[in-house]
Amino acid sequence: MQAIHFLWDIDGTLVGRSEGPIEAWKELAERMLGSRFEWDQLDAGGSTDPLIAAGICDLFPEAADYCTAEQICAAYRELACRNLRTQPCPPLPASQALFREAASSPFCSNFFLTGNFRQVAASKLLGSGLSVSELTGGFAEHGPARARIARHAAAEALTLRPGRLVVVGDTPRDVAAARAIDAVAVIVGNGQAKPEAVQAATPDLFYPALPGLDDLLADLDRIRRAQATSAVS
Repeated sequence: MQAIHFLWDIDGTLVGRSEGPIEAWKELAERMLGSRFEWDQLDAGGSTDPLIAAGICDLFPEAADYCTAEQICAAYRELACRNLRTQPCPPLPASQALFREAASSPFCSNFFLTGNFRQVAASKLLGSGLSVSELTGGFAEHGPARARIARHAAAEALTLRPGRLVVVGDTPRDVAAARAIDAVAVIVGNGQAKPEAVQAATPDLFYPALPGLDDLLADLDRIRRAQATSAVS
């Protein structure tokens, strides 16, 4: 059987929303930029931490002379992790069950493809109850663009062994990341993105909640066989 490398998004895919990181961004805007903003002023769904910081700075261009997005990111790592200790992300049980199944399979490997900084990603996963011994893949440090993060995650996975890349996420940006690395796009509808917006991005597979590993592998094999038939014809 061909190896399967799962490249996992985190927010809206493995964990639900915590207000802790959002409060960290807002506190830093007030402390470092002297201004307040509302979270819905940003297009943050499926974005990356550096791009969120840049978006906050764009809201207040008059502050560019004394504060940069890089400075905000440096402070955010620590503050977000501190907030997550008291406001942990809730787990998304079906997704975490699939993650654990894949981790125990000799044919599957788990990597991450997330816009979070690695330190923040670790805090979100740990607080949700998902223990991961080593976080490998692509993180905000490898961006800022999600396509660059995807390419880094793919390179790490394929260095381990040849195999098929499968991006698991919840937003149209996850579909775009999958397309950037010629991966299968598996989208789960339990995130913040509207299902119609996600389906308009034409993922290869869409589930209201992720299935068990055997069912997902069967669906992936069906896609593989359809692609092989199409290539021959």
